[in-house]
Amino acid sequence: MRVLRAVLKQNRHDFGGALDDLAQTLAAQPKHAQALLTQAFVLQVQGRYREARQSCRALPRGVHPLIVVTCLARIESLTGRSHIGYALLKRGLATWTDADNRLRLWAFTNLGEMAQRAGDVAAAERHFRDGLDLGLRDAYLRGAYADLLLDTGRAAEARDFLADDTRIDGLLLRLALAEKRLGNEAAIKHQAVLEARFAASRRRGSVIHRREEARFDLEVLNNPDAALALAQANWRVQREPADARLVLAAALAAEAPDQAQPVLDWLRETGLEDQRIDELVARLTARLAQEKS
Repeated sequence: MRVLRAVLKQNRHDFGGALDDLAQTLAAQPKHAQALLTQAFVLQVQGRYREARQSCRALPRGVHPLIVVTCLARIESLTGRSHIGYALLKRGLATWTDADNRLRLWAFTNLGEMAQRAGDVAAAERHFRDGLDLGLRDAYLRGAYADLLLDTGRAAEARDFLADDTRIDGLLLRLALAEKRLGNEAAIKHQAVLEARFAASRRRGSVIHRREEARFDLEVLNNPDAALALAQANWRVQREPADARLVLAAALAAEAPDQAQPVLDWLRETGLEDQRIDELVARLTARLAQEKS
């Protein structure tokens, strides 16, 4: 029951509450596989990679090896050893071919993200497509692939890919971004829908859409000050590469490079390797140097 409650809290971005429930479960059952895996995931979202690695390593022998490998490989890829994590996971997928499709989809998604962070767009697309070809409709994977299309200037492909994805806010946001870049009138309608949804979320006191709302303010509404405030609030809760990238981009757009300093410090501490983030860091570092001169 506590593990299920922890998962629900995780989905609401109550990461502290989720970790408390998981800690209580693991105190009684140290080898509870789902509790350890959920704990590893929550710690990764918070950028607490050393603790997350310990949770991955503690997974019991009965857990499928590809789960353990994916858990560990992702952490390696986020802590300055991206080539090690990528090779480890790629080998794991080739070795444990008996893994079910849901697990394989998770592994392919991580491989795609690792390749994209390394700047290998062709490999990233291949891995994302391998995951999509499994036939499981996964919102996270669809969002990751849509971002690759948007990042590589393929807005028309992103629009076509997401044409039916209007129910989930994160996917509708990417659809609206693609439509805006193409100058489609549908972007206005989808922008209004997103504004209404984000307003309703704020009225409920929900914080789960801060990343999406910050990106909406930055890339759709062209309101960098509001985007930066939301991105910083989101950063205080979760610290994934996408969250770091959002703060950096918003700080640049708002002409407030000093506001990105906590993220710059975190990047140095973790050793995260991501070509898209590296470009933003270079621009911010140059801007900070100009301000000091």
